[in-house]
Formats: sequence, C-alpha cells, structure tokens
Amino acid sequence: MSELNEPKEIRKEVRDLLERGDLWRIVDEALGVRIREDPVARQATFAVMLTAFQRKPAHIMLIGESALGKSWLLANTIQFIPTENQALIGSSTQRAWFYGGEEVMRPHPLIPDKQVLDHYEVDWRNKVVGILDNVTPQTIKDLKPVMSHDTPEVEIQTSEQGRGGGRWQTRRVRIIVCPSFVNCSTHLKWDDELSSRHFYLTPRDAPEKYEASAELLNEFHTTGKLPTSEMGPQIQDAIRWLRDANLQVVIAKDTAAQIKADFKWNSGRDIRDYERMLTLVEAVAWLHAFQRERTDTGAVIADNRDLEIVKGFSDELLKITRTGTSAQVLDYYERVLKPLSESEGMLTYDAIQQKYFEAYNRRLHRDILILYNKTLQDLNKIELTKDSIDRRRWLVRLVL
Repeated sequence: MSELNEPKEIRKEVRDLLERGDLWRIVDEALGVRIREDPVARQATFAVMLTAFQRKPAHIMLIGESALGKSWLLANTIQFIPTENQALIGSSTQRAWFYGGEEVMRPHPLIPDKQVLDHYEVDWRNKVVGILDNVTPQTIKDLKPVMSHDTPEVEIQTSEQGRGGGRWQTRRVRIIVCPSFVNCSTHLKWDDELSSRHFYLTPRDAPEKYEASAELLNEFHTTGKLPTSEMGPQIQDAIRWLRDANLQVVIAKDTAAQIKADFKWNSGRDIRDYERMLTLVEAVAWLHAFQRERTDTGAVIADNRDLEIVKGFSDELLKITRTGTSAQVLDYYERVLKPLSESEGMLTYDAIQQKYFEAYNRRLHRDILILYNKTLQDLNKIELTKDSIDRRRWLVRLVL
C-alpha cells in the first residue's frame, strides 16, 4: 500500500479508523444504532452520499408508502457526513432552488465605479442535499438540467417580478457542480425520463424492523434521548480529512471488467445506472484510501474489495431502480399476484385481498390495492378489465 500525500496532520484515532480492515462494518454498525434491521438501505444511502466527494455525484430517491422510514433513514444517515457538507431540507417548492445563491456583480456598462448584478451563484461542491418531505415529479423535472452532469456548471434562467410590482425580468442562476441528492417520495411510479436521474430504493418493510423501531421509541420515552453512535464524530472527521486531501479515484482494469460482465443490459438508460455503479465503487474505495494501492500520480485504485462491498446492496438497488417503482409494489406482485394467477386466470379484488392476508398476515386497504394495481398496469405487468357480468368489479390478469 502506497503512502498518502497528507494535506495536514491527521489525528491518531482518525488514522486508526481509516486503516481498519473492517472499516465498512464499523460504519454499518454506527448507522445501525438508529437505522435498525435494514442494512441494505442504510449502506446504499450512505454510499450514495459519499459520491458527493467524487467527480460525478449520484442521487437516490427513497420511495414507498408513508411511515415506511424514508425520512428517518435520510436524517440518520446524513448525520455522518460533515455538517458543512450537509443540506437537510424539510421541503421545497419546485423552483425554489433557483432563487438562492450569492450575488455576483459586474461593472456597470456606462457608469464608472458602479457595480450591477450579473447573476446569482449556487456552489454545491461536495454537498449532500436531502429533502425530507414528499418530492414531486415536477420538482425533479425542474432539477433535471442540474442532475444530468453534462457540464460542471449549469446556468438556469427563470423569471421574477421586480420590487413593488415592477416589470418581469430574467434571473440568471449559475449552479456550480451538482450535489448528491437524497430525496423522499410516496410517489410509487416514476416515468423513464425522470427515473434515469436517480437510484431508487425502498426501506425494508418487515415486522422485525418495526419491533426494533419500537425498542428505539421505548428508549426515547424512558430516558428522554435516542441512542447515538460514539463513532459518529470520528467518521465525520475521517470524511473531512479525505475531502481535504482532494483524492482522485480510478478503478482497476480487472475490477471494471468484472463490473461490466456482471451488469445486466436491458435498455439505453442502463448506461446511466452503469456509470452510477462505477461511482459507487469509487466512493467506497475513497473511504478505504488508506488501504488501497495508488497510481504513480497518487490516485487511489478501487479494486475487487470495493466491488464486493457494493454488491452487498446493489442487487436490491438496481432491481427497484430499473422498474422505477417501490419494493412494496414489486413484492406484492411476486408474493400475491403471481402465486394466485397459477390457480386462477382472472383475479378478483376479494381473492387478492385474501391472498395478501395469507402472505403478510395483515389486511391491504382497498385504496392501496387500487394504487398497486394501477402502478403494475403502468409497468405492463398486469391488465385491468371490468367484469362482464358486474361492471362495478375490476378483474386483474397478469401479462405473461
């Protein structure tokens, strides 16, 4: 292992942490203090946040029904990122992003020694931007130019009315480098144009997770505080040091070839998911910089160890990403509709609800059932038709 060109002195406990062979396990255990019984979601979300420090940050949309733990996952993962690199937002209107930033002035074209406003500048370098409240498709649509990474700087032009009801004028906002966006949404199906900008992930929906959450609530209501990982400050300091070292990461040729060989190609949008996979591997290697070989120019070399870490959560991540819908909808299709269709051709809602109760030991609200079926119809996995005898009833048929 090559020595790092250290930008400044590093504290012994931070170096010791970065040199630990089980560093990823230590981070996962720290995340698991509050995010319990969901290692895939917490590891994937944290890895995406680390891409904020890479050349092309990735984004992730946490999708699923209300009360699934999306905002909890976001809020309790971003706390391990240095505070100066966090931007945790409760909610945002769709174009609010373009009304912030610092004023950048220019000389007045006619009056000497006078400055006039040229544009606003928003610097998102090394930022993790998390939106806790329900993000709408329109918000993502407006952020598309920023999230596409086609250029390191993007200029947005929007309109605003002058003070006191004056004439409308153009407002120029220059975005410097895209952050890593981590968003939450109850919107269960995203069209291809918007879904290609994110990874998609649904927090785990399982009884043992909710039991573990109840333990957290008990601790809070009996002690007045939630448990906190003692490793949090050290992980923050480690990321801060790596950020200041301005490290570049490249992927070993055999590792890159393995990623390509393992990747399943289905459509043109897969190239974006593939690049995001490469970025995840780079981000994991970046965290393990003290344990990786270096190039002659000092770049960290990502290898198969980093790929194996990413494989621990990437299957679930890509499965949901490629459909653009939540894991709950896909699980409903696999555990309820597919088994039921083996014995019945056309499925009634009553039969589906009964099968759902058998599979999950809980009832499915009819409104949620209708929403699931509409989502699967949009994915071309089922067809919905009205009963020829009772036109008030809908029937479900799987598309083979």
